[in-house]
Amino acid sequence: MSKIEEYKVQLINLKQWDDFLLRNSNLPSPRSNLELLAAAVEVGTKDKFLKFLEWNAEIAPINQPGEFLCTIGVAGLGKLISERDEEDKWLLKLKAYSADPRWRVREGVAMALQFIGKRDMNFLLDLAQTWTYSDMFVQRALVAFM
Repeated sequence: MSKIEEYKVQLINLKQWDDFLLRNSNLPSPRSNLELLAAAVEVGTKDKFLKFLEWNAEIAPINQPGEFLCTIGVAGLGKLISERDEEDKWLLKLKAYSADPRWRVREGVAMALQFIGKRDMNFLLDLAQTWTYSDMFVQRALVAFM
């Protein structure tokens, strides 16, 4: 069983994820726990993602465990968008996070785009066409997902 699969099983069996995610984020360090992040996005729900998005830069600064939760929330927007759950609303939010002051959160935008592409590459390519003419942060997210 892969590490991502192990984390998915653990998360599914937890009622409350926050403490587990914060403890296992690997922050502060140069590399956050990307396997746990991927698992959380795969099994996470809209309610969880929206709750994690509340960890803004003021309460969850760079290289602190709370930043990890926000990054999961941002990457989770890709799942919501790919499920066509209020996609226009979440696309605007995702685009805004491309300029977040925290680099890991900006990486979460690229991860969200990757998630969208796995589910519907044509939708992602259409989105890329419209985002190409956006600011440099948005363009950077497009390049990072490729």
